[in-house]
Amino acid sequence: MSSSTVEQIKERLSITDVVESYVKLGRAGNSIKALCPFHSEKTPSFIVSQARGTFHCFGCGKGGDIFTFVQEIEGLDFSGALKLLAERAGVELAPYDKKEYSEKEALYGVLEAAALFFEKKLAQNSHAIEYLLSRKVARETVALFRIGYAPDDWRQLYAHLKERGFSDVMIEKAGLTISNPKGYYDRFRGRIMFPIFDYSGKIIAFSGRIFGAEAEHAGKYVNSPATVLYDKSHALYGYDKAKAAMKKTNTCILVEGQVDLILSHQAGFSNTVAVSGTALTEHHVQAIRRFANTIIFAFDGDAAGIGALDRGMMHTLECGMDSKVAALPSGADPADIIGSDASRWSALVKESEHVVDFYLTFLRSTYTDERLLRSGIEQKVIPYVAKIKSSIARAQFVTKIARFLGVGEEPVWEEMRRAALQKKESSAVMAEKRMTEVNMPRKEKIERNLLGIMFWQESQDNAMIEVAKIKDAYRRIVGEDRYAGALALDTAEKNEYIFEAEQISRDRDVLQKEVEELLINLEIAYTIDARERVALLLRRAEREHNTEQAEDFLKEYQRLTAAIELLMVFDK
Repeated sequence: MSSSTVEQIKERLSITDVVESYVKLGRAGNSIKALCPFHSEKTPSFIVSQARGTFHCFGCGKGGDIFTFVQEIEGLDFSGALKLLAERAGVELAPYDKKEYSEKEALYGVLEAAALFFEKKLAQNSHAIEYLLSRKVARETVALFRIGYAPDDWRQLYAHLKERGFSDVMIEKAGLTISNPKGYYDRFRGRIMFPIFDYSGKIIAFSGRIFGAEAEHAGKYVNSPATVLYDKSHALYGYDKAKAAMKKTNTCILVEGQVDLILSHQAGFSNTVAVSGTALTEHHVQAIRRFANTIIFAFDGDAAGIGALDRGMMHTLECGMDSKVAALPSGADPADIIGSDASRWSALVKESEHVVDFYLTFLRSTYTDERLLRSGIEQKVIPYVAKIKSSIARAQFVTKIARFLGVGEEPVWEEMRRAALQKKESSAVMAEKRMTEVNMPRKEKIERNLLGIMFWQESQDNAMIEVAKIKDAYRRIVGEDRYAGALALDTAEKNEYIFEAEQISRDRDVLQKEVEELLINLEIAYTIDARERVALLLRRAEREHNTEQAEDFLKEYQRLTAAIELLMVFDK
């Protein structure tokens, strides 16, 4: 693809527009920051540079331009990212030769053809349409979510896709057929079909729901297997349609089933997403947190629903999200509630309470024996409190639990400390993965900051400081070899330095003062290192009774000490 096409796309799409469609961005001074979408973190270290059209995360090290970002977040190769961004920018690409299609592109084609087939078959099946209408799913909603129907036939979809020119291998790799010694047969038969979309709106899988009399003799749902495109631990049903509302409300409602989600959207709660055949994972939480800081769990009010809540809530608390529960009646699911009275669903969402409050109420209604109640709180509630990021919120919940149990706060704090010990292992792993300024030697930290400003200002048309003078001063302090090595850093490293430097200031005077202080401190650091080397030589000369050398080294040591003291005066 020609570079002119790439440049056209970059001219029409800014880095902030692209990133903000996936991640909730915020401004902090001169910076555009966010929680990184590529790894779990509590403090934003993901920086976007509007001026240079790039991003960088100081936590996991990922960085690049709009194409790199889309490749990473969508799991695409460059051609896939190019195609997606070209469509968004309205830039026409030359048609691809089918022989050059990547496997992913071919699979998208198979799944899209299957979705069209299922939609057509739904329109022809009054029984399936009547079922959806009986569940209060409007015809407009059926079209919006592209709901379809898989005929109750062993090979009807397979035959259709073969006629369209798709190979046996690709159809099976898309998760649509199963092979046996007699050939291939359709995975989905006699089911309402819900396409599962990726975060950009492309179909990556299906979930088929049994209905009618057949529901008594088969599993409720059959889902696509794991494929090159589909991983249920990453995919969230409805996410592509919920992003804008999540961002607007800063809230995400989480449900379990496709019909639950569809009716919630239909009732006006378009900030709803659903898990499919799995508990909420850390990957799901990271995706949700890109747009919302509050999550409301609205799982079925039975034992299975409570169990799913328990498994997913830890991830949200660890990420610092405000985690709430909409307490559904036992045995009821969101679809039942919305179908009978949408206003009741609205009230349940608005009355959602923090997970700790929810569990205190739930356990009180479950256990009449005080000993079992205390045990339940120790096992269920206190581990949640230990995960809460805010120390003030933790203290408030400790007070609430102590009053709830009729005990002093110290025993609750003791249990909290025990629960907190379980967090240390994961925290240590995260700490080891990061190279932060806290554990970076002082000299290297100063030098890195100075180089960042140099590279940053050198890349600007209207530099606020005289870069040539800084380079001369830096070369004098560090020497020719280190100076040459710094200038030879690759583009990725230089960009990382620049991202750090851009956080300092956009004010000329402030930046000039920062540079002066860095140069003085760098010279102090290098002079101290030089003095330490001279001190070693002095001690060696004294041990060897080499009086003449010892005197020379002593004079040099004294000269360096005086230089350090003078530099420290200028640094004040």
